[in-house]
Amino acid sequence: MRKCDSHKVQRYGCKACGRRFSGATGTLEFRQHKRRENPMVRKLLGAAVSMNEVGRILRITYKTVARKLVYWSKKCEAENEEILRAYHEVDSVQFD
Repeated sequence: MRKCDSHKVQRYGCKACGRRFSGATGTLEFRQHKRRENPMVRKLLGAAVSMNEVGRILRITYKTVARKLVYWSKKCEAENEEILRAYHEVDSVQFD
């Protein structure tokens, strides 16, 4: 069980080198200890609440909020890339 959000995590092991890793390895959430706070931090920062106030409301440090902001910027950038890939390039525009 993962301590930060009480989810069971599948663990894997390499038969060649013996290293162990989980499904979270290589994701943006890797090594986050307060994953439960992610949605609320996004909601509050999106509502133009200051980072200090977000920390006070959620009882987390300013530094944690700053790290969550960087996390959400990367996450949103990846989502935007996916959305843009779904559309084809516009080669001409016609005005009426």
